[in-house]
Amino acid sequence: MLRALDVFIYTHLLNIGRPALLAALINNAVWTTVLLGAVWVRKNWARYVLIAFLFLGLAVIFTLLPDISMKSNGDNRTFMILVGCAAVNVGISVYLLCSSDLERFTGRSSR
Repeated sequence: MLRALDVFIYTHLLNIGRPALLAALINNAVWTTVLLGAVWVRKNWARYVLIAFLFLGLAVIFTLLPDISMKSNGDNRTFMILVGCAAVNVGISVYLLCSSDLERFTGRSSR
């Protein structure tokens, strides 16, 4: 879901500098993949670091929203894309925080 969101951002945010956006998305992909790999090998701390990164991404989105809405000149497409991205990040974060399956998966006890 995170990579699909990255592809959506890259293909739909046309008025943002492409090289900087691509670099940010690659950086995001590398770090979330590393953290998901750490979750896969049952490192419970990685789940919380991933949640913190998702909330940091939310903070960046909400910091950019006023500037983007002023620069959009009545075109709310970019604004709505970022609001949708924020909603997806919140959904993923809530799942990572509240999932009993994930808690069981990252737990140290044997099955």
